[in-house]
Amino acid sequence: MLFFGNIHKNTDNYKELQDCALRIIPNIELTTLKNIDNNYKVGGTTSAYYNSNNMYNLTGYFNNEYYRFGVVFIYKNGTLSSVYNTLGGVLTNSRIDYLTGSNTLYQNPSSPVLVRKYIQTDDFGWIKNSSEFFKKGDGSGIECVNSKGVCKLDWSWDDSKNSIDPNKITDDKILGINFYIPPSVVKFLKEDLGVRGLFFVR
Repeated sequence: MLFFGNIHKNTDNYKELQDCALRIIPNIELTTLKNIDNNYKVGGTTSAYYNSNNMYNLTGYFNNEYYRFGVVFIYKNGTLSSVYNTLGGVLTNSRIDYLTGSNTLYQNPSSPVLVRKYIQTDDFGWIKNSSEFFKKGDGSGIECVNSKGVCKLDWSWDDSKNSIDPNKITDDKILGINFYIPPSVVKFLKEDLGVRGLFFVR
């Protein structure tokens, strides 16, 4: 008796997909949401969350809270992969950037035989060789990034002063998350792994 027919399901290449997912970097995206006055208007137009566009597009995250992010890949045949963790860490006003050297995906790109270079993690989920792939916005190395996709939002932290700046957080500031995907990773996903799209989950 036939219960299922014409079922197509990709088998995930776990090692490659997880490595690509860890190269996707979350950063805080700050947006200002204008406050309304006693007449529910600002500048002659309705604003804040009385505007349905703001309600849909500008629902933000809370500062000093922890969130976990993952990515689901969409294959060319329309099937979905499992959820893979993105890069995790403490997100401050100093961005986490990706080292864009030509050797980030492969150990020796000029070699006729390409050998992949992977992000390494320990038994607790911490990334061991983060300095080879990631840096802070000021160019310095970054540590304490994790492979579990767990992020703490700490926009009030001022790296230059090594202290909290309470003036950074006000009622009209909305904290969003921007995911940076390196072009080399996009190309690898498309050409080598048969991925045509992706979406993020929390």
